Amino acid sequence: MEQRLDEVNHPDHTLITYPHLGHAFYPSTKWQTGFGPMEPDVLADLYSWLESHSK
Repeated sequence: MEQRLDEVNHPDHTLITYPHLGHAFYPSTKWQTGFGPMEPDVLADLYSWLESHSK
């Protein structure tokens, strides 16, 4: 995805991966994702992104 965004010169993108976290950003090493509280670093990244795009 990041490569394609670079190819089309998308002006504002950031790709962050979170190894061993499922779709709900909760630790998961299986295909089936568990649900629980989000990891603090994920919340911090989301907050930072939202704050920088709210102006």
